[in-house]
Formats: sequence, C-alpha cells, structure tokens
Amino acid sequence: MSKDWVTVPVTVLEAARAALSELLLTRDPIVYSDALRALDEALAQAPIAQPQAAGWRPIETAPRDGTMVIVARHMGDFGWILGRATWVGGNGFVSGWVSHGFDPVMGELGLAHPTHWQPLPEPPKEGA
Repeated sequence: MSKDWVTVPVTVLEAARAALSELLLTRDPIVYSDALRALDEALAQAPIAQPQAAGWRPIETAPRDGTMVIVARHMGDFGWILGRATWVGGNGFVSGWVSHGFDPVMGELGLAHPTHWQPLPEPPKEGA
C-alpha cells in the first residue's frame, strides 16, 4: 500500500459517500451544513494506518489479493529459501502461494508454504 493511502472500513466509506451525495444534491445551506458535518464525522472515524516496519513479517499477515511479495522459509540445513510469490485461489479453486524461487539450485523448494513475507521494494526511478 502506498504511503499516501490509509485503510478505511467499508462502513466509514458508505457514510462518507452518503454525506457527499447530500452535499452534491442540495443547495440548501442547512442540509449542506448537516451533510458536511456527517462527512467530517465519518472521516474522523477512519483509523489512521500506521506505517509498516521494514523487514520480514509473519506470512499470516501477507496480502491475499494477488499482490506480488517476497517470501521466505527456513529449510533446516539448506538455510533460508527466498522467492517471490502471489496468493491465488478462491471461487472453487485450490488456494495457495504460487512462488518462484530466487535460488537457481533450490528453486521453489518449500516456498509453497512460506513462513515470512515482505513487500516488494519500489522500482528504481527512471534514469537512476
């Protein structure tokens, strides 16, 4: 998620949408004032998402919306296996991580069941 965005519950968005609709449909100053107040109240309820600390996170907290992430799993004597993965499934399909290992020898070994994840870094700036 971009640093410019926050997570907002659907109920807050619905209340904000209703208030905004009232604002756009009226020229009555009293209705306008009430709608604006309702919009302010709805948005004030929105939790402010705290920035995620950089580094590895438990796989249970990984996004399951098709977002590509970096994954890892410790494989005993083999050490840490790293790769990139996307969660797929639902709608009658088998759910799971589709992964591509970074290691040319170990490949995807163990990455079908990663234990840790972190977001992909931002791509390089053009010309950098």
